[in-house]
Amino acid sequence: FDALQAHKEQGIIETASVDGVDMMLRVMPGESGDNEIGVEFTDTRPGATNVPPEVLLRLTATTMDMGTQQVEATSVDGVRYTARGSYFPMVGPWELEIIIRRPGFNDVRKTFALDIT
Repeated sequence: FDALQAHKEQGIIETASVDGVDMMLRVMPGESGDNEIGVEFTDTRPGATNVPPEVLLRLTATTMDMGTQQVEATSVDGVRYTARGSYFPMVGPWELEIIIRRPGFNDVRKTFALDIT
């Protein structure tokens, strides 16, 4: 029970490094229904921090043909980008692709495999 409770409180946390960008994804609580999706990243590409990013999330259920929905994550502090909503209407395996887009730079993309409970 303690491990399950800790998982529910922590949600899903994934990290990756792609093309000079270190990112952390957090999905709270990581269950079907309402979730907060948070993305934090450090972009080490020269000059990148001078250009405000657009952070897009693409969500796709991998076992059901439900299409792909895209949402833009927003930030109040320029560090943590979030989106909140019922993006996972059913349990099972999902793919969440993060796209960090800055004018004048190549898009940085990373797809995470999530198990929504």
